[in-house]
This record gives sequence, C-alpha cells and structure tokens, in this order.
Amino acid sequence: MGKRFIGIAEETTYGTAESATDWIDVVSESITSEQGFIEVETAGRRERVERVPGPYNVGGSFDMIVNADNITKLLKWCLGDVSTTDDGSSPTPLAYRHEFTPSQTLKSFTMEICPDVASQSRQVVGCMVSSIAFEATARELLTASVDVIGQKDSLISPSTPTFSTVRPFIFFEGSVSDGGSPISDVEAFRVTIENDIPDDAYVLGDRFRPDLTKRVQGMTVSGDMDISFLDWDYFKKFYGSASATEPQTSITPLALKLTFTGESTASSQTGFDKFLLEIDLPKVYLDTSEANFDRRDRIVQSLGFTAVYDPTADYICKVTVVNENSTP
Repeated sequence: MGKRFIGIAEETTYGTAESATDWIDVVSESITSEQGFIEVETAGRRERVERVPGPYNVGGSFDMIVNADNITKLLKWCLGDVSTTDDGSSPTPLAYRHEFTPSQTLKSFTMEICPDVASQSRQVVGCMVSSIAFEATARELLTASVDVIGQKDSLISPSTPTFSTVRPFIFFEGSVSDGGSPISDVEAFRVTIENDIPDDAYVLGDRFRPDLTKRVQGMTVSGDMDISFLDWDYFKKFYGSASATEPQTSITPLALKLTFTGESTASSQTGFDKFLLEIDLPKVYLDTSEANFDRRDRIVQSLGFTAVYDPTADYICKVTVVNENSTP
C-alpha cells in the first residue's frame, strides 16, 4: 500500500500546473468534479432532447490536523500577505515567525489528490482557497477544514510525499484572551476566514473558470466560542458592555485572540523558542448568546461573533505561525 495525501504548489500562472512541493497528511477530502450538463428541452417533445457539456466545476473541502508546518501555505493563499522574520541566530537562523494578513489579491495553486488507487493522482489546477475554518475543542487536536475551488482536473502519476514530523497542536496548549486578559473555562473556539470568490464567473468561449485571482471580492471572518456558564460576564458583554444589564444602543467590541503554543523549536530566542499558531481578531462583535439549561446538566454559553476591520491594527485578522521554515 502507498500513501493517501494532498500535494500542493503555488502557481506562477493561473491554471498552469506545478508539481507538488509540499504534502499534507489529511484526514479526509471531498473534492468533487461536475460536468455541469445543460439540458436541451423543447416544446416538441416531453423528453429531454439532449444534454450538452456545461460549465465544468471542481471543488470541495478537505479536513486536516493542524501543526506549525502544514498550514502556512494555505494561510498565505487564503489571506494573501505574509511577513517573515527570523530569530537572529548566527550564522543561521533556527526559527521563523510568519505573520499572515489580508491583501487585495490572492494567489492560485495546484493541488494533487492521491487516493492510492492504480498509481494515479488527480491534479487540480487554478485552485483558490475559499475558506479555512479552524476548530479548537477541549479534549481534541486543533483541526482545520479547507474549502477550495479549482479550474479543471486531470490524471497524473503520483508524486512522492514527505510529511511534516512536527507534532500537532493539542487542546491543552491553547488559550483564548479578550483584550489581553485570559478567558477562563473556554470549552471550544471556532473561527472561519472566508473569501468571496465567484464560482459562477464563467465567460464566453471557455468551458472552464477564468483567472479567479483577478475576480476576488470581499471577505468574512466569523466564528463562535463555548464557555462554561459560571457567571454573567459575557452575557453583559453581549448586551454591549462589561456593566450592561440590558441591550445597549452602543456596543463595545471585543479583541479576541486564540493562541496555541506547542513544543520547543531549535531556537532559544524568546518568541521563537516554541512552535506557535495564533489567530488575532482585534475587533469583534458578539452576534448571539445562548445559555440554556436542561434539568441539572451543566450549562454552556455559546457566543457567535463576527470580526470587522480594525483601523488601529490595520487588519481584520492576523494569523501568526512560528516554525523552523524560512518560507511559509
């Protein structure tokens, strides 16, 4: 038996295949292809007269367990901008900090999907990251679900994968803070970074999607968190402020940050000495609050939120990763 995997590589030109340079040991994938047949129906017959090939569609999602190596390229393609600094070790840096923030343009990539069947892989070109949804739940590993759309696919010979050996992030390495202050008793935190990429932007003269890197629209960052319901602090903040006892007409936003600090890197420099993934949402509004009870079962408060652009930070979200790779 061989290996099942997804391989990825950034494209120089949209829709022009690149051989995989990185490989992800995914949990599952559901990337599907559709012929998009157009039905020919007329008044002359009750039956369909014919079916002709329509807009070809390929896309779907894959689920993965997150470590400090396997998520960086996907974050670059989801958000757009990345700034990298090293730990300053001489003569060779030992660890690097990669900071990802939204840009106005996004890159495309080629994806190889290998199911380990009959020595063939499916290669999808013109891929774009529609969204990345992170989920951090008590008693679990940090996971991500990645939604992608592509231009078209073909069959190729499989590449030889090399998987990251960095340990995944574990729930007890995670923490959530609000304005720099830790939030106690968080049981789950979920956040989705979503790009509005028009999957119906076909043009005359081509059955396949045109260059989607030139057609990126808006973005949304939203999520929810579950907290053990032991006090009314976040119900008050949902109302509008830390002291509110009823809904307010002026709402004070939160500054949420999810931080996972993993094992030690090769560096001894502070800030570079641990593998890290941190999601910074500097301006967040709570949309919903649910804290209902059932008999004498424990109560969990579920808070839905949406982030907006923060002019002070100059971003809607920033994801920081520390690892030992000089490039994302």
